[in-house]
Amino acid sequence: EQAGARSLLDSYGASPDVDLRAIPPRTMIVEYAALPASLVIFVADAAGVHAVNVNVPRAALAADAAAFIRAVRNDQSAEARRQADTMYEHLVAPIASRIAGAATVVFVPDGVLSTVPFSALVDAQGQYLLQDHAVVVAPSAAAFVVANERRRRTSAPRSALVVTASAPTADAGNLQFVDAEAKRILRSYRTAFRIDEEASQFREL
Repeated sequence: EQAGARSLLDSYGASPDVDLRAIPPRTMIVEYAALPASLVIFVADAAGVHAVNVNVPRAALAADAAAFIRAVRNDQSAEARRQADTMYEHLVAPIASRIAGAATVVFVPDGVLSTVPFSALVDAQGQYLLQDHAVVVAPSAAAFVVANERRRRTSAPRSALVVTASAPTADAGNLQFVDAEAKRILRSYRTAFRIDEEASQFREL
């Protein structure tokens, strides 16, 4: 499987479908390939591609992902949190140092990971991944690059509704930087409305 992982890395970096130079600054693309006995994680930015091999079999990964989704759907908060910790250890911890400085992380899951809510993964300190990065899920690295280029060339909509909820709840802590992020988004539009957790509403031009 090590030879297979090496072959995957070589083909990823040489793929004509992915122009690494088009990946935006402070953006990391994280792509997964679940092999029978291990998981290969590719981390790509404009500077190049790196691969990490994680010793978790595909069957175990699929079982953990299914258990996580089942706990979320059944509103089993304690079990969902435990599975979120487990999935973080499998999927993010091995490449955490590489994505630490990224503002945006684009996840490209393979089949067994296609239903995983990456934003809800939790690190050892109890931080949700979404608290540290903007999280995007894409069908492929090439699809993200193309969509990002298309979005960059398209003029922004003239109005937006921004809904925020930063206050802690029974099952979750306070989300940091929500207010600052909301204000940054509001400034990007000619007309914008915001609704916060107290149902107050205001307009900014």
